Amino acid sequence: MKTKLMSTALVAVASLTALSFYAPTAFSQSGSTAPSQAPEANWDKFLNFTLKDAKTGKAVKLADLKGKAKAIYLDFFASWCGPCQRVIPKIVEMDKATKDSDVLFIGVNISDEWDAMQGNIRDKGITYPVYHDPTPRGQAGIASLVGVNAIPTVMILDGQTLQLKQKWVGANPQFEEQQKALLRSLGVPLN
Repeated sequence: MKTKLMSTALVAVASLTALSFYAPTAFSQSGSTAPSQAPEANWDKFLNFTLKDAKTGKAVKLADLKGKAKAIYLDFFASWCGPCQRVIPKIVEMDKATKDSDVLFIGVNISDEWDAMQGNIRDKGITYPVYHDPTPRGQAGIASLVGVNAIPTVMILDGQTLQLKQKWVGANPQFEEQQKALLRSLGVPLN
């Protein structure tokens, strides 16, 4: 009996651990999160981290996006990441379907050389802006400030406050509907 109870408890713990890895991380209105939330000081550093616009080559910061849309959809990706490459076409579709809506789709390219990123944008037909983190691979860049330890990672921010609303890690096909539901809740009209 004791062995069966221990076995059941271990299965339950293992299941919860697996779910926490694959499930999106929800953020409350106050900005508190599950254990992966970055401290507020890191959030400010994240928003003010200098990136490079892939189209213009100019320096940009996520903080500059405040108030420009109802929602900001950030996709952390790299050209060498297979799962990232699989989700990009869906993000391009969502961007095209919401072109006149109040949402900004931004690709945040991490750990790629400039030319590899440019080739990836061209090859995948990425229509939304891409911001490049010039930090060399293996060093702490923008992603490390907010606990992005795996890619693809999608973060949706409230466009008016830049408050993190939710984060998804991985290429789970179910995430698309969850992301659309959150965008709708922020006032973005979607089909």
